[in-house]
Formats: sequence, structure tokens, C-alpha cells
Amino acid sequence: MAELEDFKTGIKQNLKENSVYSFTSTTGDVAERFAIHLGAVGIDEPENQNSLQVYVYGNRVYVTNTLGKAVMQLFDLQGRLVQASQLNGEGLQSQPLNLPAGVYIVRVQNEKAVKSARVVVSE
Repeated sequence: MAELEDFKTGIKQNLKENSVYSFTSTTGDVAERFAIHLGAVGIDEPENQNSLQVYVYGNRVYVTNTLGKAVMQLFDLQGRLVQASQLNGEGLQSQPLNLPAGVYIVRVQNEKAVKSARVVVSE
């Protein structure tokens, strides 16, 4: 929730639905004429089910796997499969990397879903 309240006119406007609010003021209006009410961030918002959390540190790739038993594949930017491994459970997992420096696409896939993300491997 994001709401603007104008105490002078009594108007409350939902800023998500309409982010523009026009008003007029006169000399003598109180400085505290407006209030913005914000709801709790992140509560009751759907989790992004398509995101894959992955990063490279040292010579390992780390993946937060939410798909259970799945296959992890790394592709170069030309679309060539350069490395593949099996993930056998959920949670943070790591695999060794034997790749030159560059940008790669990590794809984690099982029979129900596919998730992918980009990583940068540096020397």
C-alpha cells in the first residue's frame, strides 16, 4: 500500500493506482498538509518463482537450487554447452568450474521447470 493523504481536502489517493496528484495551495497552509502512508514491504507479495540465485567465487559456481533433483548446465554466449552436472537436492550447492574467463548462462532444469541466470567468470 502506498497512499497520499491531503489533510486540507481530506482526499486519500492510492499512489499505486495513480501516482500523480494535483493540488493548489495558499499562503498560510500548514507545512504538514500531506502524509504518505506505506505498507510493509515484501509481505503478501508473491515470490519471484522464475529467478535463479547463482554466483561465481574462485573456481566454483554456487547455485541456490529450488527445483530438487535437477541438471545444471553452463552455456557460453554462442549457446554451446560447456559444462553440465547433476544437482541432487534443494538449497545452496556448488560445483567446480573449469572454464576460461567470460560470460556464461547457467540453466537449472528438471522435468517440471527451467530457470536460468547469467554469471561472469573472471580470472
